[in-house]
Amino acid sequence: MPRPRPWAGLEARARVQGQFEERVDAACARWVAWVDTRPGRVIAVVALLTTALAIYAVRNLGVNADPDALIRADLPWRAAEEDFRKTFHTFDEAILVVIDGESASAAGRAADALAARLAARTDLYSHVDVPGGGEFFRRNALLFLDVPELERFSDRLAAVQPFLAELSRDPSVVGIGRLLAQALAAQRDGVDVGLDLAGALDRVSVAAEAAAAGRAAPDPWGDALIGGSLSEEGKHRVVLLEPVRDYGDLLGAAPKIEAVREAAAALRLDPEHGVRVRITGDTPLNYDEQLVVQRQGRMVGVVAFVLFSGIVFFALRSPRIVFALVSSVLCAVLWTNAFAAATVGELNQVSAAFNVLIIGLGGEFGIHVCMRYLELLSQGRSRADALVEMARTIGSSLVSSAGTTAIGFYVFLPTDYRGVAELGWA
Repeated sequence: MPRPRPWAGLEARARVQGQFEERVDAACARWVAWVDTRPGRVIAVVALLTTALAIYAVRNLGVNADPDALIRADLPWRAAEEDFRKTFHTFDEAILVVIDGESASAAGRAADALAARLAARTDLYSHVDVPGGGEFFRRNALLFLDVPELERFSDRLAAVQPFLAELSRDPSVVGIGRLLAQALAAQRDGVDVGLDLAGALDRVSVAAEAAAAGRAAPDPWGDALIGGSLSEEGKHRVVLLEPVRDYGDLLGAAPKIEAVREAAAALRLDPEHGVRVRITGDTPLNYDEQLVVQRQGRMVGVVAFVLFSGIVFFALRSPRIVFALVSSVLCAVLWTNAFAAATVGELNQVSAAFNVLIIGLGGEFGIHVCMRYLELLSQGRSRADALVEMARTIGSSLVSSAGTTAIGFYVFLPTDYRGVAELGWA
């Protein structure tokens, strides 16, 4: 009785594998031979199909710039987060405009003016608010002070009451000068006039210089009369803007942010007029990130395509073959975008970079084909024989490489991170 060979199974598997590869190689050779006998019709069909797919991709492939869309919405923690947002009003997507003024009154006027101007842009903002400002706080702001702080503020107002009475009686430059002279004399006699004279004199000087130069003068009295932490905190105000959500454009936040800058410029809210305006919040920060993604995505795509074209031209040295290779890569990009439009429907910040991957991966297969074809031509084969032999010798290798590459992307599908999952599917 013959002893079983332990490698018999391996030999059988190798024979099956060899037969499969031979069938794939033969199928690829027949396909290339069929195409070679009908080049004009094949090019026309491919051109028409590519044009149709490009039009379909342009019309149907959208963009979802919502950062929350990168992660599946049915996860438990995402559901809890959504319930929290519905229960408690949050401002995680708000635009915060931070205003710093030379005085509390200047910052308050700037915040109110900016909020009033932006509130009219209902096409851009669903809600505009000035925390700590508005008619309600003008009437009831003192109710939000702690009792000790309110008592100190009341004592300070009582101390400066004579000064306020004289100032209201004669607010001219002569009256202000006489009032300051009396305050200085009283302070030399040890009388507390309830006024920061050094700060008041400095601010009067700055106001006089600004008026002489035709510039807006900062308030010379607010800090001197109020003083303390109330005055310092009042120099910093915030305008809260809730933008109208638009995630159909990667840079949908651009008009909201630009409107703030235009309004600040129109109201002359700048350091020359004693006010500094800054913009922050999740929406502006996400906008900066998406702006970088778009700019670098375009730049990397163009650079990758130019470098690819230059490298293959240097390597192949045949304008005809380079043109065929580059055209094939462009067709692959357009076909893949149409597939993404039909299956995914929209791109996110991650999947928007897949075009660069197509140039690299698709070009790699094309280079393999062209190099083998040139090798056969150098051996004296005719053009038709070289094409068929190229397909017969590397067809199965390219098919298996394409299959393993596709599997490598499809393994992203089970992940909860939709940004990567959609990249694998597209």
